[in-house]
Order: sequence, then C-alpha cells, then structure tokens
Amino acid sequence: MRRTRINKINAARRSRRFKKHYWSEGYVIAIKTMPCTVCRARPSHAHHVKTKAAGGDYTHLVPLCPKHHHELHNSGVSTFSDKYRADLTSKAKEVYDKLKPLRE
Repeated sequence: MRRTRINKINAARRSRRFKKHYWSEGYVIAIKTMPCTVCRARPSHAHHVKTKAAGGDYTHLVPLCPKHHHELHNSGVSTFSDKYRADLTSKAKEVYDKLKPLRE
C-alpha cells in the first residue's frame, strides 16, 4: 500500500514539473492543432526536435502527424530529413515565432 502512495506523490511532483516546464499549455495545444510539417495532415503530435535530455524545451517543438512522428522515431532524424528534405530545426524556430502571442 505504501508503494502506491509514493507513486502517486511522485506523479504529482512530475505533474508540477511538467506545468512549470510548459508554462503555456495553450502553446502545446496550438502546436497539436497545426498541420503536419511534412504532409499537412491534422491533428498533429508535438515532436521535440531537440530532446529535453539534450537541453531542448518548448522552443524546439514541431507539429508532425502520427504517421510521420512514428516514422521519424523508427527511422532516425537524418534518414527522415533526407527522405523528406525537412529541416526540423528551422521549422521549430518558425513555429516558436509564429506562436509568440500565446507566450505573452
């Protein structure tokens, strides 16, 4: 029983950390409603171009449909970029600049 309680407490702590890191929940929701970077399909997933472990944050998100998001994770970034000629880093900067009103 005690182990379950500890897990619930840790889940609450993770939730607070998530809210602190993504200070604008509307920002992530807006990215998920944008069309896919590759095929323009909707709805999209918010993909981290630069992972959180590598120092990425909400400024490094791009919209990808579920199909392309899974393909990117399965094939790798360089293979995906070569196949679709997509520069996800510059697209992430465009998205970040486009959604500036949500951050203010």
